[in-house]
Amino acid sequence: RNKILMIAVRKNLVENFIDILNQAKLKCTAVDILPSALFRIIKNNENENCETPVTVIDVGYEKSLAVVFNGKDMVLNRTIPVGSNAFIKSVARELEIIEKVAQNYLSGYGIGNNSTYLSFLKDVDSAAENDISSLISDVIKEDLERLTSGIEEIFRYCSAELRGVRPGKVILCGGGAMLKNLTDYLQVRFQVDFNVWNPLAIFNGKGIDVRGDNNISEISPRFAVALGLALRGTK
Repeated sequence: RNKILMIAVRKNLVENFIDILNQAKLKCTAVDILPSALFRIIKNNENENCETPVTVIDVGYEKSLAVVFNGKDMVLNRTIPVGSNAFIKSVARELEIIEKVAQNYLSGYGIGNNSTYLSFLKDVDSAAENDISSLISDVIKEDLERLTSGIEEIFRYCSAELRGVRPGKVILCGGGAMLKNLTDYLQVRFQVDFNVWNPLAIFNGKGIDVRGDNNISEISPRFAVALGLALRGTK
């Protein structure tokens, strides 16, 4: 029995994107879907094994997209209604700081494993780094629960669809994946290997050296979708 993947999108949505490209004096040559873009990077990365189930989660700004691949097949494509903006807004609101500073706290301190009883407004500036990480964990606890609940649903579906087999590896990309210690938090929660993706690794050994630019390497998870789209048409 063959399975057919059908994709549908509202015509006006596509036309809106094309209008933006036209305004920038660019021509649209193809319309693609995000899961295909992500799979191209996996397929072109010699370090990734496409023969076992792999979950890729693009932690975006407003929402996250999870895609499960099994070999050359896409098993599941699901949206998780939480992204990095939810983390930023929660920290900014509870600590009464601007969102730019909240974003710096998330990337600089990240999340910790223990709860803290620090006063939000009086002690945060003088707290030790591990205390601030724990404080951030408390502040974004509900947001993290929404993310983990979405991942749990994906694992349950895969277990049913793949006859008890669930992904042995989860790859995080997108700007939200750079939340410090997020992979450690999820790894403890699910007992599965979580890694932040460096999509630029596909260029290793191909005459393109991006390793010397630390700034690009640090923010490379943001480029996963763009790079996957750029690889369209490659063998």
